[in-house]
Amino acid sequence: MNVGNTFYYLLLIVILFTFTSNAQTSGIKEYHPLSGKLGLSLEGGTTFTLSDFVDPGWSHYGRFTTEYLFPSTQIGVWGLKGIAMFGYLQGSGGASSTRPDLNEFKTSIFSLGGGAEYLLKLSDNVIPYIFLGATYLYFDPQNLDGEPLQRNAQKKIF
Repeated sequence: MNVGNTFYYLLLIVILFTFTSNAQTSGIKEYHPLSGKLGLSLEGGTTFTLSDFVDPGWSHYGRFTTEYLFPSTQIGVWGLKGIAMFGYLQGSGGASSTRPDLNEFKTSIFSLGGGAEYLLKLSDNVIPYIFLGATYLYFDPQNLDGEPLQRNAQKKIF
């Protein structure tokens, strides 16, 4: 084998192995701005109780929310949300029609829930979401001394 043929075959092998195929291009994927984030919020406010008592009452509540959004390079992102709430409701002036012997009440309320959410990025400033979940609400009406109201103490519904 002469030097010319060896050089020719060596050049052919080098050329064959240096060609690259760009049939599939891969761009840099941009993650959703809230992708992989954990959100925590603590809120508080007032309650205004509209009930069958003559005078509605003002009280307060607090709510804690946490949510986690899964990593995504899509326009939308899925997440999980949990909610816990505690507060008070109160009223006075006697029940308007059904129980005129009751003068006032104050009760604590507790709520615990959670669910799934989907956030859709429409622009850098607009990200609407939809949330589907369930919540458990507990309350046991009491008087201002913390004693259960008459029918609640007797466990009667009507």
